Amino acid sequence: MGQPWYAQQIPSASGQDGVEETWSRLTDEPEARAVEAWLDGSYGWVVTVWAQEFYRQDPLGDELHERVACALESVDGAASVAEHDNESWRVTGTPSGKALTRAAANVVDDLADRLRADPLVTRGQCRSTTRALPHATEMAQPADKD
Repeated sequence: MGQPWYAQQIPSASGQDGVEETWSRLTDEPEARAVEAWLDGSYGWVVTVWAQEFYRQDPLGDELHERVACALESVDGAASVAEHDNESWRVTGTPSGKALTRAAANVVDDLADRLRADPLVTRGQCRSTTRALPHATEMAQPADKD
């Protein structure tokens, strides 16, 4: 709860995989709290919650999955939310990337203590903190503290 919320729009290479805009939630705990969103011109926004990749059919994973989907549905301009894969959702409509990133980040922040306590997150099975964003052309610096 005490950490400031950071998000940064990441420049995308023009025409790279159809990606028009990318947002990343900046955190010193990417395994438990990282979120990213990118706008794909062919089907709308894709929002990824890194922690979700470690969960399939267990209570914490189900809760995280359901709460993120509900949070994304509540974003102004979101017309529909559908599972893209286990850790990502497609969002259609006219929501902002920042608002989608914030909505998902609020859920993982609320569940962060439980995510940190889970052995899947603490055993070192998580992505590297230097993992490249899927569509970024450069890394972001903290900005937009609110």
